[in-house]
Amino acid sequence: MKTTFSFIFLVLSTIATATDYYVKTGGNDLNQGTSDATAWATIDKVNSVFATLNPGDRILFKRGDSFYGTINIGRSGSSGSPITLGAYGTGEKPVITGITELKSWTNEGNNVFSASLSSEDLTNMVLIDGKQYAMGRWPNNTYNIFESATTNTSINDVELGSDINWKGAEVVVRKNDWSIDRCKITAHSGSTLYYSSLGTTQDAIAKHGYFIQNDRRTLNSFGEWYHDTEAEKIYINFGTKDPSGLKIEVATLNSLLYDSGKDHITIDDLHFRGSASNLIEFTVSANDYITIKNSRFTFAGQNAINLRGNYSTVTNNLISVCNQTGIMALGNHHKITLNTIENVGLIEGQAFCGNLANGVAINDNDCLIKNNIIRNIGYCGIKLSSIADVITIQNNYIHDILLTLNDGGGIYTASEGVSRKIDGNIIMNVIGNTTGTPYPERHIARGIYLDVNSTNVIVTYNTVANCNEAGYMIH
Repeated sequence: MKTTFSFIFLVLSTIATATDYYVKTGGNDLNQGTSDATAWATIDKVNSVFATLNPGDRILFKRGDSFYGTINIGRSGSSGSPITLGAYGTGEKPVITGITELKSWTNEGNNVFSASLSSEDLTNMVLIDGKQYAMGRWPNNTYNIFESATTNTSINDVELGSDINWKGAEVVVRKNDWSIDRCKITAHSGSTLYYSSLGTTQDAIAKHGYFIQNDRRTLNSFGEWYHDTEAEKIYINFGTKDPSGLKIEVATLNSLLYDSGKDHITIDDLHFRGSASNLIEFTVSANDYITIKNSRFTFAGQNAINLRGNYSTVTNNLISVCNQTGIMALGNHHKITLNTIENVGLIEGQAFCGNLANGVAINDNDCLIKNNIIRNIGYCGIKLSSIADVITIQNNYIHDILLTLNDGGGIYTASEGVSRKIDGNIIMNVIGNTTGTPYPERHIARGIYLDVNSTNVIVTYNTVANCNEAGYMIH
């Protein structure tokens, strides 16, 4: 009995000592931070005190305000008393952003302008009047074809020639049906491009396509850009428009939230907008009991949510416009429910690895994916890796899939599993994109695709329509 009373007293004491801290535009980092009147002003202040927080404490950002920076999680909460990042006040969700707006431009000629740009790394997200634009590429809107390839190290195009030496640029290689990879060009000799892959280890297959990007010489269409990280400048082709009449935004921070091993963290009712890499980043397998809810994630340079650890919940979020994966989950016992995930991996060459351009990618055990809307996806709607066991995929609405790649599905599994259940999903419009392949009419697009050695899968009560090859495929 004394033990019970002591435990209750401890819990009540923890709740009683929990503190709310406030952050708003116009606040002051020298303030106490414990009310709207004494609110802090910056994410830097939040980071400086995070390690001193107690379980149950909340950091609340004012609705309608915007804050530039990366939140570094420096302390764990506890069971029943997480540390919360949330919102207060009325209006739109507070915005955590990594975007810098550029207003001062120099005319470089041929419709190209430059601006100074200080950033953590090569940007991967440029917006003009709120719309994402891709790196400049050559050729525009199509692929060159290479006649031969050497594993994952070089491609040879007899029509390429060496009038322009592309060393230092990137080559985006359509290696096969299911892979488009970004690669760094290490040498250009005659008609051969030598490269180091920034994406997968897939070998390139002859007669497929490629294009070149990340080079100033590719800027010949409106919105195309090149970021010179050494000179700390960005170049953009504005066509006949005056950049002073446009809103130009560039992601200059890699991530907007970073957690390396802290547990019992709740993210609630925030808007994370604009990153060069992953919007929020959980970096180690010890990130346990994370809750991400009621929030927005927009304009991710790579993944929107990069989740590692165990026993986490991602629910009722909107994820829109990211170059690689909507939700990447590694670990065990995750619940991914009631999210809307859209416009993922639609620009070829912006993801480092095109076959990671999935709505949800699972590399864990005992995970529930339920009641999500997943639409407008470059590769698969939901993709399970070879190590994903005991998975339930239930009552999801998945449509307009395989928009940049081929040989995938609305729901895709591979290799052996212990118990995988695919139940009650609606899957529509699995298209398949064959651009840059030698067989333009061969759409390999399946609604539910059980790839090689997919054992112990139960598929029941699903509705599948309008898939360019098959509703169901069992390899």
